[in-house]
Amino acid sequence: MPDTKKQRRFMGMVHATQTGEITAPSPAIAAAAKTIPTAVAKEIGSAKETGLPESAATKKPGPKWGTTGRISGDIVKKKF
Repeated sequence: MPDTKKQRRFMGMVHATQTGEITAPSPAIAAAAKTIPTAVAKEIGSAKETGLPESAATKKPGPKWGTTGRISGDIVKKKF
């Protein structure tokens, strides 16, 4: 099952390309139509969009080491 509406729409276009309803609008769809089995494209492309998010949520990268306050510049620069 698709995770997002965009994935469902993409697979719908792949299935339509495989059956000859449309010509491939992009090289990505043409490549996917050649590699993905028709039954899989039909199953995912015909799924309901109810309850699916429009696109996947993007995660911001976490803080890098040293920015959490665990190692402060004063301790590192201190001469012993």
